[in-house]
Amino acid sequence: MKRSSLIYQKSYRFALVMFSLAFALSATGLYASDLSDAETLRDKCDREIAELQVPAKNFGDQADLGKLDEGAGLIKLGKVKLLQSKYLEASASFNKYLALQQGLYKSLAEKYMARAEKMADDIAVELVDSKDPKVAEYLKLANQNLKDAKGEMLSERYKNAIKLCRVSKNYSLAAFKAAGKPVPEEYRKDASDNENRIAQ
Repeated sequence: MKRSSLIYQKSYRFALVMFSLAFALSATGLYASDLSDAETLRDKCDREIAELQVPAKNFGDQADLGKLDEGAGLIKLGKVKLLQSKYLEASASFNKYLALQQGLYKSLAEKYMARAEKMADDIAVELVDSKDPKVAEYLKLANQNLKDAKGEMLSERYKNAIKLCRVSKNYSLAAFKAAGKPVPEEYRKDASDNENRIAQ
C-alpha cells in the first residue's frame, strides 16, 4: 500500500511538473505572439502616417490636421506601451490609430474629389477649342479617373480614391502642356501634391 502510494505521489508530481512546463511554454508562445503582433502594427502605423502627411498638409482643413496630430499621439502611446512590454495595450492603441486614419482618409478623399472635379471642368472649358488631339485625350483620361475614384469612394477605399484623383489632376495639368500653355499658379499646389510633395 505504501509502495503504491509512493508511486502515485511521484506520478502526480511528474504530471504537475509537466503541466507547469507546458503552461509556461504556452504562455511564452502567447507572449511572443503578442509582441510580434504589436511590432507589426507599429511598423504599419509608421508607414501609414508618413504617407498621410502630404495629402493632409496640402488639402486638409484644421479638423483634418487635428486628427493627424491625434493619430500621431496614438502611435506614440502604442510605442510607449510596447517599450513597457504591455503588448496588448500597444496593439489597442495602434488599432485605434488605424480606425481614426480611415475616417481621416474619407474626409480628405471628399476634398480631393471636389477639387479634381472642379479642375477637370474648369480646364476643359479653357482648353476645349484646342486643335491638339492630345488635349482632348488628356481631358477624357482625367474624367475617366474621376469616375474610377467615385467607385473607390463608394467602396470605402478612400486612399485609392485619393490616388485616382491625383491621376485625374495630373492628366488635367498635362492638357495645359499639350496645349502649349503654362500651368496656372492656382494649380501649383496640385502639381506638388501629384509628386507626393508638401506644397510650399
